[in-house]
Amino acid sequence: MMLIPMIFCMGIIKYRQSKQVQDLFSQIESFSANEEISPKDEEALNIFKSIVNDPTLDFFVHINNWRSINGLLLRNAQTIHPVSQWHQFVELASPQAQSQIDKGGFMDFLQNNSTLLEGLLPTGGSGLFLIGNSMNHSCRPNCVVASSFPDHHIKVIALREIKKGEQLCFSYIDEEQPCSSRQQQLWDRYLFHCKCHKCKEEEK
Repeated sequence: MMLIPMIFCMGIIKYRQSKQVQDLFSQIESFSANEEISPKDEEALNIFKSIVNDPTLDFFVHINNWRSINGLLLRNAQTIHPVSQWHQFVELASPQAQSQIDKGGFMDFLQNNSTLLEGLLPTGGSGLFLIGNSMNHSCRPNCVVASSFPDHHIKVIALREIKKGEQLCFSYIDEEQPCSSRQQQLWDRYLFHCKCHKCKEEEK
């Protein structure tokens, strides 16, 4: 995952500018996570260290921090799906043109030619957003996080009127699933048992 070396690089750049150890973690200090081992992570770390080529940073660039950042991303990062030029073209087309695209069978053609479709669509990815990825989960959310924008930003959109001081919560999973399925997915992916109002009501 390219985000891990990118986060390391941001910390190293800040540290070299200020010589303050705390700047190494300033980009991610508001997040916390357990260490997560991934295949060939030690090999990836060694390649990164050979590129940085600075033994004075070994106290920071080591496997424990690498795995902590990996865990942080697995538990907190937001999936993003940038809008493709194809989507922009269809959106800007006239209603008559959109109708022809659909009636002409072009969408069916794309669906049946996955290689061509993949070429038209952008590659999805992950991003770590200071506010958006600090919000807690609720199976009865008061907002939703949207990420399909061409500028690689996310937007937090209210689903109802939110009172002053009320915590912003969005759903990490499909909240329309049965309670038992939601709880299992949340435990498998995020290691917690949900105690939101909806779950309490359904578990009675």
